[in-house]
Amino acid sequence: MAYTKLNWLNKGETGAIPINKDNLNHMDNGISNNDSAIGNLANLSTPVKDNLVNAINSTVVESGSNANGKYIKYADGTMICTKIFIQQNVKLTNSWYSLFTNENDARIDLGNYAATFIEEPVVNITYMGGNGCWLINNNEHSASSPGKVQLCTVSSRTIGTCFLDIIAIGRWK
Repeated sequence: MAYTKLNWLNKGETGAIPINKDNLNHMDNGISNNDSAIGNLANLSTPVKDNLVNAINSTVVESGSNANGKYIKYADGTMICTKIFIQQNVKLTNSWYSLFTNENDARIDLGNYAATFIEEPVVNITYMGGNGCWLINNNEHSASSPGKVQLCTVSSRTIGTCFLDIIAIGRWK
């Protein structure tokens, strides 16, 4: 069934369409009740179907959160894990050239991801809070953990609360 573009004009104007149930719901007439016709890419008239397939494949299949943060799993196998890590009373007293790092060179263990990757993901850790500190080292990371980090500052001191924003992107299947 072909549809005609409706021109909604003010009442009394030439060509004005009366507002009634049939006109407001004009597309209900003639639409097939065949559910199999919806979502079948072969029936689409567009020659470019790749974008539609990719949009369907990027569907979220699972998401959740636990004590280790949040995760989102996509149908194409991509997974994103996020975590805000909070550490209290971080002592930056270990002298390192003209800077100071974690006391006794101890790194902060960031725990695990909310879900485990099948291989080591790409990880970004951002120190949130300023205070003249910055992240200088991240090691021992794996498919299940963002690893351990070391902070650095220009003067020996203790930071009351340290916030680290962690995002990891990798594969779950």
